[in-house]
Amino acid sequence: MSHSLENYATWRPVYDADSPARLASIGLRHVGIYQEASAPNEVIIVWENDRSAAETRGLLNQMMSDTELQTTMKKGGVKAPPQVWIVD
Repeated sequence: MSHSLENYATWRPVYDADSPARLASIGLRHVGIYQEASAPNEVIIVWENDRSAAETRGLLNQMMSDTELQTTMKKGGVKAPPQVWIVD
């Protein structure tokens, strides 16, 4: 998943406070967060799980449609809806 952020330093504590319980609830495990070297407010978040791609897409769609998450993302300074890639 990629995010375009207002400010990484503002976003990161919001993400860290919200993500563990949210990810665990749908079976995702955190792999890493990577910042673009020339644009540190552009990030890629990598998670993994043991589900099929179709199941993962369904769970992510459910998670991303949660109004609480949308409020949290706005609070963290996420500028636009994320781009999501699911790979095997």
